[in-house]
Amino acid sequence: MVIIYGFGQHMNAILEDYCIPINEIECIIDNGLSERSIYIGDIKIISFESYLSNRDTFKSDKMVVGAKARFQEIKDELLKTGYFWEENIIYVDEWIKNFPRTSDFLNGSVAESRKKDLRQMCNQVGLISDNALKNAKLLNCREAACYSIPLNSVVAEIGVAFGDFSKKILQIAKPRKFYAIDMFSEKTTGFWGKNIFYENNMTHEEWYKQNFNSYIKNEVMEIRKGISWECMEQFPDNYFDYVYLDAAHDYNSVSKDINILKQKVKEGGMIQFNDYNYRDWYGVVPAVNELIRDTGSEVLFYCLSIDNTNDIVVKLNKYNNDK
Repeated sequence: MVIIYGFGQHMNAILEDYCIPINEIECIIDNGLSERSIYIGDIKIISFESYLSNRDTFKSDKMVVGAKARFQEIKDELLKTGYFWEENIIYVDEWIKNFPRTSDFLNGSVAESRKKDLRQMCNQVGLISDNALKNAKLLNCREAACYSIPLNSVVAEIGVAFGDFSKKILQIAKPRKFYAIDMFSEKTTGFWGKNIFYENNMTHEEWYKQNFNSYIKNEVMEIRKGISWECMEQFPDNYFDYVYLDAAHDYNSVSKDINILKQKVKEGGMIQFNDYNYRDWYGVVPAVNELIRDTGSEVLFYCLSIDNTNDIVVKLNKYNNDK
Protein backbone atom coordinates (compact mmCIF):
# COMPACT_ATOMS: atom_id res chain seq x y z
CA MET A 1 0.00 0.00 0.00
CA VAL A 2 1.30 3.46 -0.94
CA ILE A 3 0.49 7.14 -0.76
CA ILE A 4 0.39 8.98 -4.09
CA TYR A 5 1.69 12.53 -4.27
CA GLY A 6 0.44 14.52 -7.27
CA PHE A 7 -2.55 13.59 -9.43
CA GLY A 8 -1.85 15.17 -12.79
CA GLN A 9 -2.45 13.93 -16.34
CA HIS A 10 0.39 11.39 -16.17
CA MET A 11 -0.91 9.78 -12.99
CA ASN A 12 -4.49 9.77 -14.27
CA ALA A 13 -3.37 8.03 -17.47
CA ILE A 14 -1.45 5.42 -15.46
CA LEU A 15 -4.50 4.52 -13.38
CA GLU A 16 -6.43 3.99 -16.61
CA ASP A 17 -3.68 2.03 -18.39
CA TYR A 18 -2.59 -0.28 -15.56
CA CYS A 19 -4.46 -2.82 -13.42
CA ILE A 20 -3.82 -1.25 -10.04
CA PRO A 21 -6.20 -2.44 -7.31
CA ILE A 22 -7.70 0.53 -5.49
CA ASN A 23 -6.72 -1.02 -2.15
CA GLU A 24 -3.07 -0.55 -3.15
CA ILE A 25 -3.53 3.20 -2.67
CA GLU A 26 -4.12 4.47 0.85
CA CYS A 27 -4.20 8.17 0.13
CA ILE A 28 -3.78 10.68 -2.72
CA ILE A 29 -2.17 14.06 -2.07
CA ASP A 30 -2.74 16.94 -4.48
CA ASN A 31 -2.89 20.48 -3.15
CA GLY A 32 -4.81 21.84 -6.14
CA LEU A 33 -7.47 19.14 -6.40
CA SER A 34 -7.99 18.82 -2.66
CA GLU A 35 -10.00 22.05 -2.62
CA ARG A 36 -12.61 20.53 -4.95
CA SER A 37 -13.52 17.41 -2.94
CA ILE A 38 -12.52 15.04 -5.74
CA TYR A 39 -12.57 11.27 -5.15
CA ILE A 40 -10.79 8.45 -6.94
CA GLY A 41 -12.91 5.42 -6.16
CA ASP A 42 -13.48 5.78 -2.42
CA ILE A 43 -10.24 7.68 -1.88
CA LYS A 44 -10.58 11.40 -1.29
CA ILE A 45 -7.80 13.64 -2.57
CA ILE A 46 -6.32 15.68 0.29
CA SER A 47 -3.74 18.43 0.66
CA PHE A 48 -0.21 17.82 1.92
CA GLU A 49 -1.01 19.96 4.95
CA SER A 50 -4.02 17.82 5.73
CA TYR A 51 -1.92 14.68 5.37
CA LEU A 52 0.69 15.98 7.82
CA SER A 53 -2.03 16.95 10.32
CA ASN A 54 -3.55 13.47 10.18
CA ARG A 55 -0.45 11.42 9.48
CA ASP A 56 -0.99 9.11 12.46
CA THR A 57 -4.18 7.78 10.82
CA PHE A 58 -2.25 6.48 7.79
CA LYS A 59 -0.36 3.19 7.76
CA SER A 60 1.82 3.46 4.67
CA ASP A 61 5.36 4.82 4.77
CA LYS A 62 5.85 4.62 0.99
CA MET A 63 5.30 7.68 -1.18
CA VAL A 64 4.81 7.45 -4.97
CA VAL A 65 5.43 10.77 -6.72
CA GLY A 66 3.45 11.39 -9.90
CA ALA A 67 5.12 14.61 -11.08
CA LYS A 68 8.31 13.78 -12.99
CA ALA A 69 9.45 17.38 -13.43
CA ARG A 70 9.12 18.06 -9.70
CA PHE A 71 10.27 14.69 -8.42
CA GLN A 72 13.47 15.86 -6.76
CA GLU A 73 11.79 18.96 -5.33
CA ILE A 74 8.97 16.90 -3.82
CA LYS A 75 11.40 14.26 -2.60
CA ASP A 76 13.44 16.89 -0.74
CA GLU A 77 10.25 18.30 0.77
CA LEU A 78 9.20 14.85 2.00
CA LEU A 79 12.63 14.07 3.46
CA LYS A 80 12.52 17.32 5.46
CA THR A 81 9.43 16.09 7.29
CA GLY A 82 11.43 13.20 8.75
CA TYR A 83 8.55 10.79 8.07
CA PHE A 84 10.03 9.00 5.06
CA TRP A 85 13.19 7.06 4.25
CA GLU A 86 14.78 8.07 0.95
CA GLU A 87 14.35 4.57 -0.51
CA ASN A 88 10.60 4.76 0.19
CA ILE A 89 10.11 7.80 -2.05
CA ILE A 90 9.81 6.56 -5.62
CA TYR A 91 8.72 7.88 -9.00
CA VAL A 92 5.47 6.49 -10.34
CA ASP A 93 7.05 4.90 -13.44
CA GLU A 94 9.12 2.67 -11.16
CA TRP A 95 6.11 1.74 -9.02
CA ILE A 96 3.90 0.68 -11.95
CA LYS A 97 6.40 -2.00 -12.96
CA ASN A 98 4.70 -4.09 -10.25
CA PHE A 99 1.40 -4.14 -12.18
CA PRO A 100 0.25 -5.44 -15.58
CA ARG A 101 -1.12 -3.13 -18.23
CA THR A 102 -4.88 -3.19 -18.64
CA SER A 103 -4.50 -4.43 -22.21
CA ASP A 104 -2.36 -7.35 -21.04
CA PHE A 105 -4.84 -8.12 -18.29
CA LEU A 106 -7.86 -8.11 -20.60
CA ASN A 107 -6.08 -10.23 -23.19
CA GLY A 108 -4.73 -12.66 -20.62
CA SER A 109 -6.01 -15.50 -18.48
CA VAL A 110 -8.54 -13.47 -16.52
CA ALA A 111 -10.30 -12.28 -19.66
CA GLU A 112 -10.17 -15.77 -21.15
CA SER A 113 -11.76 -17.23 -18.02
CA ARG A 114 -14.55 -14.65 -18.16
CA LYS A 115 -15.18 -15.34 -21.83
CA LYS A 116 -15.33 -19.08 -21.13
CA ASP A 117 -17.93 -18.54 -18.41
CA LEU A 118 -19.94 -16.31 -20.76
CA ARG A 119 -19.83 -18.91 -23.54
CA GLN A 120 -21.07 -21.60 -21.16
CA MET A 121 -23.89 -19.38 -19.95
CA CYS A 122 -24.92 -18.50 -23.51
CA ASN A 123 -24.91 -22.19 -24.46
CA GLN A 124 -27.14 -23.00 -21.50
CA VAL A 125 -29.64 -20.26 -22.31
CA GLY A 126 -29.60 -20.91 -26.03
CA LEU A 127 -30.03 -18.72 -29.08
CA ILE A 128 -32.99 -16.49 -29.83
CA SER A 129 -35.65 -18.53 -31.62
CA ASP A 130 -36.54 -17.93 -35.28
CA ASN A 131 -40.09 -17.13 -34.20
CA ALA A 132 -38.89 -14.29 -31.95
CA LEU A 133 -36.88 -12.88 -34.89
CA LYS A 134 -39.48 -13.16 -37.64
CA ASN A 135 -40.36 -9.44 -37.62
CA ALA A 136 -36.97 -8.11 -36.52
CA LYS A 137 -35.32 -5.28 -38.47
CA LEU A 138 -31.70 -4.17 -38.68
CA LEU A 139 -31.16 -0.48 -37.94
CA ASN A 140 -28.05 1.56 -38.69
CA CYS A 141 -27.97 3.30 -35.28
CA ARG A 142 -29.62 3.08 -31.88
CA GLU A 143 -31.56 6.36 -32.15
CA ALA A 144 -33.43 5.01 -35.18
CA ALA A 145 -35.41 2.83 -32.74
CA CYS A 146 -36.76 5.97 -31.05
CA TYR A 147 -39.04 6.63 -34.03
CA SER A 148 -41.04 3.57 -32.97
CA ILE A 149 -41.74 4.91 -29.47
CA PRO A 150 -45.36 6.18 -29.37
CA LEU A 151 -45.68 9.92 -28.92
CA ASN A 152 -46.63 11.15 -25.43
CA SER A 153 -45.28 7.97 -23.86
CA VAL A 154 -43.89 7.42 -20.40
CA VAL A 155 -40.22 6.46 -20.79
CA ALA A 156 -37.10 5.89 -18.71
CA GLU A 157 -33.40 5.83 -19.45
CA ILE A 158 -31.41 3.81 -16.94
CA GLY A 159 -27.77 4.87 -17.04
CA VAL A 160 -27.77 8.33 -18.62
CA ALA A 161 -24.02 9.17 -18.55
CA PHE A 162 -23.57 12.52 -20.34
CA GLY A 163 -27.15 12.55 -21.60
CA ASP A 164 -26.37 12.16 -25.32
CA PHE A 165 -29.04 9.50 -25.82
CA SER A 166 -31.41 11.29 -23.46
CA LYS A 167 -31.49 14.14 -25.99
CA LYS A 168 -32.26 11.74 -28.84
CA ILE A 169 -35.19 10.18 -26.98
CA LEU A 170 -36.62 13.57 -25.98
CA GLN A 171 -36.24 15.11 -29.43
CA ILE A 172 -37.50 12.15 -31.47
CA ALA A 173 -40.14 10.49 -29.27
CA LYS A 174 -41.34 13.62 -27.45
CA PRO A 175 -42.42 11.65 -24.36
CA ARG A 176 -45.01 12.91 -21.92
CA LYS A 177 -42.73 11.85 -19.06
CA PHE A 178 -39.04 11.03 -19.06
CA TYR A 179 -37.30 9.52 -16.01
CA ALA A 180 -33.51 9.84 -15.92
CA ILE A 181 -32.17 7.11 -13.64
CA ASP A 182 -28.53 6.86 -12.61
CA MET A 183 -26.30 6.46 -9.58
CA PHE A 184 -25.28 10.13 -9.98
CA SER A 185 -22.35 9.52 -7.65
CA GLU A 186 -20.72 12.66 -6.35
CA LYS A 187 -17.38 10.91 -6.80
CA THR A 188 -17.81 10.52 -10.56
CA THR A 189 -15.58 12.97 -12.44
CA GLY A 190 -16.72 11.89 -15.92
CA PHE A 191 -16.85 8.89 -18.24
CA TRP A 192 -14.56 7.20 -20.75
CA GLY A 193 -11.60 9.43 -19.93
CA LYS A 194 -13.60 12.66 -20.33
CA ASN A 195 -13.54 14.35 -16.92
CA ILE A 196 -16.20 16.89 -17.82
CA PHE A 197 -17.80 17.11 -14.38
CA TYR A 198 -14.45 17.67 -12.69
CA GLU A 199 -13.39 20.25 -15.26
CA ASN A 200 -16.62 22.20 -14.71
CA ASN A 201 -16.44 21.85 -10.92
CA MET A 202 -19.79 20.06 -10.87
CA THR A 203 -21.20 16.73 -9.79
CA HIS A 204 -22.68 14.36 -12.36
CA GLU A 205 -26.20 15.25 -11.22
CA GLU A 206 -25.55 19.00 -11.34
CA TRP A 207 -24.08 18.75 -14.84
CA TYR A 208 -26.97 16.64 -16.13
CA LYS A 209 -29.61 18.93 -14.60
CA GLN A 210 -27.97 21.96 -16.15
CA ASN A 211 -28.15 20.38 -19.60
CA PHE A 212 -31.81 19.38 -19.25
CA ASN A 213 -33.04 22.32 -17.21
CA SER A 214 -35.87 23.23 -19.60
CA TYR A 215 -37.31 19.69 -19.54
CA ILE A 216 -37.12 19.61 -15.76
CA LYS A 217 -38.83 23.01 -15.44
CA ASN A 218 -41.61 21.87 -17.76
CA GLU A 219 -42.04 18.74 -15.60
CA VAL A 220 -41.32 16.45 -18.54
CA MET A 221 -38.15 15.09 -16.93
CA GLU A 222 -37.66 13.73 -13.44
CA ILE A 223 -34.35 12.52 -12.05
CA ARG A 224 -34.13 9.44 -9.86
CA LYS A 225 -30.87 8.68 -8.08
CA GLY A 226 -29.79 5.22 -6.96
CA ILE A 227 -29.35 1.58 -7.96
CA SER A 228 -31.30 0.81 -11.13
CA TRP A 229 -33.63 -1.93 -9.90
CA GLU A 230 -34.25 -0.18 -6.60
CA CYS A 231 -35.29 3.00 -8.42
CA MET A 232 -37.61 1.05 -10.71
CA GLU A 233 -39.30 -0.56 -7.71
CA GLN A 234 -40.74 2.85 -6.85
CA PHE A 235 -42.96 2.97 -9.96
CA PRO A 236 -46.40 1.37 -10.44
CA ASP A 237 -46.65 -1.86 -12.41
CA ASN A 238 -47.43 -1.55 -16.13
CA TYR A 239 -46.30 2.08 -16.11
CA PHE A 240 -43.66 2.46 -18.83
CA ASP A 241 -44.11 2.40 -22.60
CA TYR A 242 -40.36 2.32 -23.24
CA VAL A 243 -37.18 1.82 -21.21
CA TYR A 244 -33.57 2.15 -22.32
CA LEU A 245 -31.25 0.02 -20.18
CA ASP A 246 -27.55 0.87 -20.00
CA ALA A 247 -26.69 0.15 -16.37
CA ALA A 248 -24.37 -2.55 -14.95
CA HIS A 249 -23.56 -5.13 -17.62
CA ASP A 250 -22.76 -8.26 -15.59
CA TYR A 251 -25.30 -11.07 -15.90
CA ASN A 252 -26.64 -10.86 -12.33
CA SER A 253 -27.27 -7.12 -12.54
CA VAL A 254 -28.90 -7.28 -15.97
CA SER A 255 -31.13 -10.14 -14.75
CA LYS A 256 -32.21 -8.09 -11.72
CA ASP A 257 -33.06 -5.17 -13.99
CA ILE A 258 -35.02 -7.42 -16.34
CA ASN A 259 -37.02 -9.00 -13.54
CA ILE A 260 -38.25 -5.61 -12.35
CA LEU A 261 -38.78 -4.31 -15.89
CA LYS A 262 -41.11 -7.23 -16.60
CA GLN A 263 -43.37 -5.76 -13.91
CA LYS A 264 -43.01 -2.06 -14.67
CA VAL A 265 -43.16 -2.05 -18.50
CA LYS A 266 -46.56 -2.37 -20.14
CA GLU A 267 -47.62 -5.41 -22.16
CA GLY A 268 -46.25 -4.78 -25.64
CA GLY A 269 -43.92 -2.08 -24.36
CA MET A 270 -40.36 -1.67 -25.63
CA ILE A 271 -37.11 -2.37 -23.79
CA GLN A 272 -33.90 -1.35 -25.53
CA PHE A 273 -30.75 -3.02 -24.22
CA ASN A 274 -27.35 -1.44 -24.81
CA ASP A 275 -24.20 -3.52 -25.42
CA TYR A 276 -25.84 -6.68 -26.68
CA ASN A 277 -22.53 -8.30 -27.62
CA TYR A 278 -19.97 -10.89 -26.47
CA ARG A 279 -17.56 -8.37 -25.01
CA ASP A 280 -15.31 -9.02 -22.02
CA TRP A 281 -17.45 -10.12 -19.06
CA TYR A 282 -20.75 -8.66 -20.31
CA GLY A 283 -23.81 -10.74 -19.44
CA VAL A 284 -26.31 -8.80 -21.53
CA VAL A 285 -26.63 -11.49 -24.25
CA PRO A 286 -27.58 -14.44 -22.01
CA ALA A 287 -29.85 -12.28 -19.81
CA VAL A 288 -31.78 -10.90 -22.80
CA ASN A 289 -31.94 -14.28 -24.54
CA GLU A 290 -33.34 -15.72 -21.32
CA LEU A 291 -36.04 -13.02 -21.22
CA ILE A 292 -37.07 -13.75 -24.79
CA ARG A 293 -37.04 -17.51 -24.23
CA ASP A 294 -39.05 -17.43 -21.00
CA THR A 295 -41.68 -14.86 -22.03
CA GLY A 296 -42.01 -15.36 -25.76
CA SER A 297 -41.12 -11.70 -26.24
CA GLU A 298 -40.32 -10.47 -29.73
CA VAL A 299 -37.20 -8.83 -31.13
CA LEU A 300 -38.10 -5.60 -32.93
CA PHE A 301 -34.69 -4.19 -33.85
CA TYR A 302 -30.97 -4.85 -33.77
CA CYS A 303 -29.16 -1.50 -33.83
CA LEU A 304 -25.63 -1.32 -35.18
CA SER A 305 -22.88 0.84 -33.70
CA ILE A 306 -19.48 1.78 -35.08
CA ASP A 307 -17.84 0.90 -31.74
CA ASN A 308 -19.56 -2.49 -31.32
CA THR A 309 -21.87 -1.27 -28.54
CA ASN A 310 -24.86 -2.64 -30.45
CA ASP A 311 -28.41 -2.47 -29.09
CA ILE A 312 -31.27 -4.94 -29.21
CA VAL A 313 -34.88 -3.79 -28.85
CA VAL A 314 -37.47 -6.18 -27.44
CA LYS A 315 -41.27 -5.96 -27.49
CA LEU A 316 -42.27 -7.32 -24.09
CA ASN A 317 -44.69 -10.21 -23.94
CA LYS A 318 -45.94 -10.33 -20.35
CA TYR A 319 -48.85 -12.71 -20.51
CA ASN A 320 -48.67 -14.87 -23.65
CA ASN A 321 -46.00 -17.55 -23.30
CA ASP A 322 -46.24 -18.88 -26.84
CA LYS A 323 -42.65 -19.06 -27.96
